[in-house]
Amino acid sequence: SPMAAPQSFLWTRRIVLTLLAGFVLLPVYVMVSSSLKPLQDVSGKFQWIPSTLTIQPYFDIWETVPLAKYFVNSLIVAGSATV
Repeated sequence: SPMAAPQSFLWTRRIVLTLLAGFVLLPVYVMVSSSLKPLQDVSGKFQWIPSTLTIQPYFDIWETVPLAKYFVNSLIVAGSATV
């Protein structure tokens, strides 16, 4: 086509977008992997690949914090704001 972008521009754009995606997704990966580690692994030295994975922290948070009550409160506030 007459307005085709130069090949170097396309590669530069791919590299920049890949770096930006990594910049955005890296904190998400750290949060998810940290949430699946036992507490002693989270408070210790950071590891990119966890040695053990567990969903126990999710059960623990439901036992220590009244998340169900907070969820119902959020539904009430959101529901009343939309009516």
